[in-house]
Amino acid sequence: MTRTYQYLDPTTGLSSGKPLSLPIYAFTIPYSGSGSALDLWNYSTVRSETDLSSEDESIMYSQVKVAQSGGGSSLYEYT
Repeated sequence: MTRTYQYLDPTTGLSSGKPLSLPIYAFTIPYSGSGSALDLWNYSTVRSETDLSSEDESIMYSQVKVAQSGGGSSLYEYT
């Protein structure tokens, strides 16, 4: 017996997944120098290669379709 799982919204065909929280890759520090608005943004923003968030980054799916070979399928919806 083989089961397949799809996490797509059947109306759009797109993933029904939503993150519990978004990762944090940057933060700002005070910068009092001169320059254009872009310069001020670039000099006051610190970027990280790794996620700085300590929150759960799980993905929750609102719709899951479970199909079983030779046995049909079921669509589960969650809020």
